[in-house]
Amino acid sequence: GYAVNAAATNGGRALTLAGMKYQFESQPKIIRRSNYHNFFPSVNLKYQILQNFDWQIGWNKSIGRPPIDNLAGVFVIDENARRVTAPNRELDPEYHNKYQTRFGYYFSGRSPGSITLAFSKTTFRNTIQSITYLPGEWENDDPELQNFSLTTTRNLSDRVTTTKNMSFGYRQTLGFLPSEYLRGIGVFANYDRTYLTQSGDGSGPAARRGTVTPHRVSGGLSYSLRRFSGSLNFVWGDDRPDGGTYGQWYGAITKFDMTASWRLTKYATLFVQGRNISNQPDLWYRSPPGVEQGKSPYLRQMEEYGANWTFGVRGVF
Repeated sequence: GYAVNAAATNGGRALTLAGMKYQFESQPKIIRRSNYHNFFPSVNLKYQILQNFDWQIGWNKSIGRPPIDNLAGVFVIDENARRVTAPNRELDPEYHNKYQTRFGYYFSGRSPGSITLAFSKTTFRNTIQSITYLPGEWENDDPELQNFSLTTTRNLSDRVTTTKNMSFGYRQTLGFLPSEYLRGIGVFANYDRTYLTQSGDGSGPAARRGTVTPHRVSGGLSYSLRRFSGSLNFVWGDDRPDGGTYGQWYGAITKFDMTASWRLTKYATLFVQGRNISNQPDLWYRSPPGVEQGKSPYLRQMEEYGANWTFGVRGVF
């Protein structure tokens, strides 16, 4: 045998090259094939209500393909956690239907910019979700894995998940201001509100998508004068789900970014860029089992990368 699953290894991988070769190359290669055919129709219409005011409406169909490591790969056996992680070659893509409409008003002249208001609705069928089967709940013919759980992915075909979004945006250069030292100011602000609902037979977990932030606000200032230009932007995101596990969420956070540059010559510019300049950490929370999400929270994980600064000279040739 070969030594495996030391503390520093991942999921029971062997510690030696010979062990790795035996673990991943000793069995014959297996070729699996699957295919599917889809049509992706789309319709987009635009109507100019006034010279600087228009309305757009559209609809389209699309799919969300499973990640390749959800479809193919090797079984990963974690003997410490007594868990098997396996791909699912039977996964189908997600099916999306999106309806959207948008109003836009545009400024011209010395103060170009726009105000927009958009609404969209997207339905998801066949949603891909991670699931863990307890020992005895999954088909297993290996006696050494009798007391192991199985983590894999599956399609949720018994429900339809719907997201609804409202987005407001404003952006303008303030060229109407009286002083040349102020006309280089630019401003922007955006607000997004997203709802998530689910229909179906009511079985299984509640509707959750880790990428959906219920409230999101972003904005910023920019300024340019002769050789100088710079900007200061921020983004705030509300609490959002952390994957598909109820009771876990990613905490609300506000981050600031900045840029500044000075044109040295026609061909060279000195610049500085800063990301997360207020050094805000990423925080994940969890509520105790049996408690409504958001109540009695405790910190589950914290990641702090610090502010990221970049200094340099940019050349144009």
